[in-house]
Amino acid sequence: ATYTITFTGNWNNTDHSNNGMTPLPSNDHWSILVGATHNTNIIFWEPGQMATLGIEDVAERGDNDEFFNEVDAAITSGDANQWLQQPFNPNNAMGTSTLMNITVSEDYPLLTLVTMIAPSPDWFAGVHGVSLRSGGNWETNLTIDLFPYDAGTEEGTNYDTSNPDTIPQEDITSLV
Repeated sequence: ATYTITFTGNWNNTDHSNNGMTPLPSNDHWSILVGATHNTNIIFWEPGQMATLGIEDVAERGDNDEFFNEVDAAITSGDANQWLQQPFNPNNAMGTSTLMNITVSEDYPLLTLVTMIAPSPDWFAGVHGVSLRSGGNWETNLTIDLFPYDAGTEEGTNYDTSNPDTIPQEDITSLV
């Protein structure tokens, strides 16, 4: 099956301040959207588990190098089949990232994506292990509302990137 995957940012001051949060920073944005298609033998991230170094790097700095290495190792071991990445346009909290012509096979029907909420201590948004097959059939259209996660790797409750490490590291948790 071939898909177009679109992440549409809806992070805005109106919704944000209505939830009692501080106003968004002037440099609000998402890091490059990255991920993979894979099988059930690999979990790149999920709530309740510790973030890998790759997820930590994406969540804290928007750095994709180590996560790419993790996906590449999964490709080599036969548990994933492709690395996905696409920047946002425009590069702000209301931006959109579209991955076009993503071919997914029965051997690798799961989708994992992640992007940093920036600036932030270690917050991110994404999906983990979403199956593009339902009841043996390919999904024809799928819409998923995404919510923020804390990677459990850095302290901080504000839109700031200069925070001490969380020691000991905690599990990934939902921020809502």
